[in-house]
Amino acid sequence: MKQSSDSFKKDVYYRLLKDKRYNWRKLLLFASVKLINKLSPLQNLTDTKVLIIDDTVEIKRGKYIQGSCKNLWSNKEHRAVNGLNIVSLNYSGSHTDMMLDFSVNYNKNQIVDFQDINVHHLSNAYKRRIEGNSGKNIQAINMLSRALDSGIYADYLLVDSWYAKPNFINEVKQKGIDVITRVANSNKIWQFADKCKTLES
Repeated sequence: MKQSSDSFKKDVYYRLLKDKRYNWRKLLLFASVKLINKLSPLQNLTDTKVLIIDDTVEIKRGKYIQGSCKNLWSNKEHRAVNGLNIVSLNYSGSHTDMMLDFSVNYNKNQIVDFQDINVHHLSNAYKRRIEGNSGKNIQAINMLSRALDSGIYADYLLVDSWYAKPNFINEVKQKGIDVITRVANSNKIWQFADKCKTLES
């Protein structure tokens, strides 16, 4: 297919993506909010709207990929891999599913130490890298706060068993959202219907 002489070449887009000044997170969130507002007239008031916190491992075999970590367990591959651990916040309604926010989570097995790379401390790239060293629960709470502050409404927050911790659930409840979560089968005592039980009971 012939390319228009007036169109941008690929180098323009590569330079745009590599620029550390742009706040891609804000662009993604604002675009998603606009789309959700456009679609809201199609939804019934009784339709359930949920936010979903998910963390996934994307395999990245390159030696110099920033944020890539060793020995991440991949549920998809059922083995330890080198890659990126990405925590994402997604919105799901009756007519749409879309990503609102994401963050790369680092661990002690980083292949490339970002501290060795010269990035201005006021840039968005530097802030994202510092954020990556915080725990996944903190990243999830921060993403949820940004989404709610932007005007996103949801009935429930769906999370997996990693986030099924009393402090996390209580913090989400304080933001006005109920949590639906899977709970790992263990000997921990849970309070349900004013009774203390294990999952076996």
